[in-house]
Amino acid sequence: MTAGPLAPGPVQGHAGPAFEVAVVSEKENRQQPPAASGKTRADDRAGYAAAMERVRLVIAWYNKAIHHERRSTSPDRSRLETLIAERQACVEDQKALETADADEVAQVATAYGARFRHLARAENGS
Repeated sequence: MTAGPLAPGPVQGHAGPAFEVAVVSEKENRQQPPAASGKTRADDRAGYAAAMERVRLVIAWYNKAIHHERRSTSPDRSRLETLIAERQACVEDQKALETADADEVAQVATAYGARFRHLARAENGS
C-alpha cells in the first residue's frame, strides 16, 4: 500500500540533452538535496530538513499507536495491520525524499504537516 505523496508515476524515456553530473558521496547526497533553480542550497537544505522532520513525527505517531495496540488487552488485528501498513508507506516516502527535487520535498512537507496535525487532533479527540 504505497499511498504516499511520492508514489512513482509513469516513466517517459527520451534522449534528453547531455549534462555533467557531479560525483558526491552517498552521505553528502542524502544530507544535501540538489539545488532547484531560483533557490539557494540553504533553502533546499532547510526544506529537506523540515520535510524529514514532519515525516519522522508521523512515523513516531504510528510507532506509538502500534505499541499501544499491541499492548492492549484486546488488540484489534485489523487496526494493527492498517497502522503497520501506513507506517511502512511513511518509511517509503522518507526514503524517497533522498532523491526528491525541491517541489516534491515541499509537497511532502505540506502533506505530512497536515497529516501529523490530523493524527494529533484525532488522538486528542478534537
